[in-house]
Amino acid sequence: MKKTLIAYDGNCGLCHGWVKFVLRYDKQEKFNFTPLQSEYFKIIAKQSKKTIPDSVVVFEEEQIWFKTSAIIFILRNLGFGWKLLGNLIWIIPRFIRNWGYDLVASLRKKLWKQPRQACPIVPQELRDRFTQ
Repeated sequence: MKKTLIAYDGNCGLCHGWVKFVLRYDKQEKFNFTPLQSEYFKIIAKQSKKTIPDSVVVFEEEQIWFKTSAIIFILRNLGFGWKLLGNLIWIIPRFIRNWGYDLVASLRKKLWKQPRQACPIVPQELRDRFTQ
């Protein structure tokens, strides 16, 4: 089974927290990860032929999700409780959801401490889920 790829800002503490959250609740190991700053991401972004914002990005086969649509997609794939939360968030109109996302994104580097390195040391058992 091909895993879905989550691209995240490797220089953002909030984004690192989000990756840790997904790893904790992704019991079926549906997701792999790559920082937006990685060479791998640059290659797949170029192949997608779309303008990709500096946000959480989800690639699944031919589909690409950004911002809150990416967050909702991830939540819906983490299990019952998180799927329910994702469905509740989906009810909110996209322009309102993304306004909130953009607000948090504009403050994230001020409110969350920047990690010391773009990809902190990943435990051995999780390394195959990260691409640089």
